[in-house]
Amino acid sequence: MTLEKITLNSFFEPKLIEKWQNKYPILLNRAVEDWIIHKVDRYTRSGRPAKRFKITNYLKYLNDYCKYYGIGNPSALLKETIDVRNDRLIRYLSFLIKGGRNEVTVRNAIQSVLRSFYSDRGNPTSDGLAIRKTGENQNEIILDKEIIRKIQTKMERPEYRLAVKFLTQTGLRTDDIFIGLKSGNYKLQKYKDHFFIRNFVTMKTGIVINFLFFPKELTNLMTDIYGGDSAELDLQRILLTKTGKNIRREDVWGRAKDVVKKLGYKENMKLHCFRKFFDSVILRHGDLDLEFKEHLLGHSAINLSGSYNMNLKDIEWFYEKWRKIENLICIDSVVIDRTATDLKDVKKENSMLKKQVEILLESKTDLEKKVRELNNAKPSKKDLKDMIMDIMRKEKINVRF
Repeated sequence: MTLEKITLNSFFEPKLIEKWQNKYPILLNRAVEDWIIHKVDRYTRSGRPAKRFKITNYLKYLNDYCKYYGIGNPSALLKETIDVRNDRLIRYLSFLIKGGRNEVTVRNAIQSVLRSFYSDRGNPTSDGLAIRKTGENQNEIILDKEIIRKIQTKMERPEYRLAVKFLTQTGLRTDDIFIGLKSGNYKLQKYKDHFFIRNFVTMKTGIVINFLFFPKELTNLMTDIYGGDSAELDLQRILLTKTGKNIRREDVWGRAKDVVKKLGYKENMKLHCFRKFFDSVILRHGDLDLEFKEHLLGHSAINLSGSYNMNLKDIEWFYEKWRKIENLICIDSVVIDRTATDLKDVKKENSMLKKQVEILLESKTDLEKKVRELNNAKPSKKDLKDMIMDIMRKEKINVRF
């Protein structure tokens, strides 16, 4: 029995592979190719399409690493001892942070990619057989507004409730909530009636969400907890205890699990379930296109046209799209959108004005006709005045001679 060898061609078109090889020649190295194949294979076996795998991020981080140390053959890195590897990696990461790179990105994304190059070699048995995931992802609780509302009321600490709101109403991942938002890189801005963050970079994928809007329900809770005006709120202050320490995601998760259990639900509870609520709500929304939904979730948008990319950068266009989901993701309040009602009232008023104008025009035409008839009859001035006054009284036209 002959097994078909897995190659990059198993996942991508030859032209795309050639493009990557031209931009990142390290992909021509056998060790690098095996590494990428293994990562893509694991990614697709979880049910996700290969085109969503951020292959260029992996190649770029490793390429920059090799360039920094002047290494032309990445395979040489694999021959180093563990101590040498760790020392080399720590010095490089420290260099990036001192050079101004985002510390969260360096400590998480870049470090993770480089470590995986050392450990993932594409051995078909290195991570076991491709089986269905088991454990807490199985029999996972599916949240709706009612369940989330119940969980919130029993979370006790307001900071825990705020964490739940962030997860359900922004759709961000836990790292984005507990680390990214508090990194000091972002400031709340206001557009029309809502606050937002411009160009939020997701930690897991590095995707930029152009405008991360906050529902009023979320900003109101932040100001209730930490005081002051939302516009002046320092995001580094959120999710802190009264003593100034960071809220631990493990504590929020532990409390949420206890609450779910006490409420009588037997399914497994994870913090990611809150993001999945946001995910399911917007994906079911029939009036939003897939590219916009993917952008809100911090996914890489597929095959965007140039004009669509420009739309995503247009805050007015973006805001009107986002407003369509605000009421769906809010838990405790109902957002009343009076746009349709106001438009209906304006149309009604315009219709009434139009009828009034038509009546006046008809009255004017009738009056002119009667005046012509009077002129033809050549009445006296007094008779003419009396007749005109009589017509005006009937037409309710207030004019003094």
